[in-house]
Amino acid sequence: MKDKIINIFNKTINTFNLIIISFILILILFFNRLNYSLRNDYKLSFILLGIIFLVLIILLTNKIKINNKIFYIVCVLLFIIETYFVYNYYFYTGWDAGYIYSFSSDLIHAEWIKDVSYFSIHPNNILIVYFYQLIIKLFHFINLHAFEYQSLLILNLLISTATGILVYKILNILFKDKNYAFIGFIFFHLLVGLSPFISIPYSDCFGLMFPTLAIYLYVRYKSNLKYLFIFLISVFALFIKPQSFIVFIAILIVTIISFIKNDMKSNVFATFYIIIGIVISLLGTNLCVKNVKDTTAKYENIINDSTDKLGLAHYFMMGLNDSNGVYDFNDELFSISFKTTKERNDANMQEALKRIKEKNILEHLVKKTLTNYNDGSFAWSKEGNFYKMVIQEKNSTISPLLRNIYYDTGLYYDYYLSFTQGIWLGVLILIFISLFQKTSNIKTILNLVFIGSFMFLTLFEARSRYLFTNVPLFIILAIFGIDFLFYKKEIN
Repeated sequence: MKDKIINIFNKTINTFNLIIISFILILILFFNRLNYSLRNDYKLSFILLGIIFLVLIILLTNKIKINNKIFYIVCVLLFIIETYFVYNYYFYTGWDAGYIYSFSSDLIHAEWIKDVSYFSIHPNNILIVYFYQLIIKLFHFINLHAFEYQSLLILNLLISTATGILVYKILNILFKDKNYAFIGFIFFHLLVGLSPFISIPYSDCFGLMFPTLAIYLYVRYKSNLKYLFIFLISVFALFIKPQSFIVFIAILIVTIISFIKNDMKSNVFATFYIIIGIVISLLGTNLCVKNVKDTTAKYENIINDSTDKLGLAHYFMMGLNDSNGVYDFNDELFSISFKTTKERNDANMQEALKRIKEKNILEHLVKKTLTNYNDGSFAWSKEGNFYKMVIQEKNSTISPLLRNIYYDTGLYYDYYLSFTQGIWLGVLILIFISLFQKTSNIKTILNLVFIGSFMFLTLFEARSRYLFTNVPLFIILAIFGIDFLFYKKEIN
């Protein structure tokens, strides 16, 4: 009976995700001509090329024998290649990412501290300042001032490489097949490792490893002690990138459902470790945030995030604006015009309800979903003052070539967007196919992450970039689709 309840729950989640991914694919395939925010114009031939490229990877990888030696050699080569690529095309960006870097730098060099009202309004970005200023401080201490910005790019590349390795290890554990694992690893580098977002020091890349590490710990270890380590990083993930926290909610839901099957002693220990992990993570996060606040206070700049921060009601209201839920500065001006949290939340909810009454909600949902999911570049170059300062080309061959691919003014930029859209579309199709594979706890967790990401972007601010940290988990789910098509292995 207990197994039946768990099985019903897993099948329900699987069916719910099948409805969501079907809705997304129908919109991408048949309604992509609609006029929606942040829309890209794709070249169909290169979308098809991206899909064909994925198919070739699947077929060719299964023709060769992958072992750990080959895998780690490829890891090193890809790290070198991706580092060289970033070196050739990186630039200094504006928007939030540029502000956070310059603020972190100012904290170390003690030149002056900018207005901290940004962090009062957006306190979730305080934690990343703490970690960035530690790295900058190290390079400052060893007198490598000229490489402080580049140090954050190297950190991005290391995080990306480590996340790719975790994807490989997770798939190898699940399927006991290194070829499967290697396919997922290549998919990861096509969508994430070679993404130009790796060249932007910000939470999208910094938070990349949290969800994948949580899944690795979950599948790698059997003891309930794993919950301590999983939830030790949970609050850090929440403060770095809220979307990264979805996986911890998913793990918690599946763990609680599993309680009906486990013995009481096991449930007590699992609960104890979860609580301890969250408490330690919360304390650690608060200490890091307090450090930044105390530092800014020395310059008589007080971060008033307790009263000034924008809450969920603001982002819910923003998600209903006329730009298909994309960030609108006017929404922010409206929210910060209210002095107290209660006044702000009440005004946000009143405005949100007004917008719901005035809108065709189905049309809004359709366009917002296209904004969020019909972009394999994850809204690359869509932020304000994106190419704030472009530095001199490093050479006369590779540097201009890569800038022609990755810069929105480049000759090959449209081809890049179309090719990555093909890769992304291929992954989404494989996720759809994966839902015909039999259910399991790990597959339910991955389904919940996909559902949670969809709900988050549907309810709140729209931006495909907000999917980026969970893309490695989407890729793992897509490999279940390959398994259904070709082999139907027993999932561990």
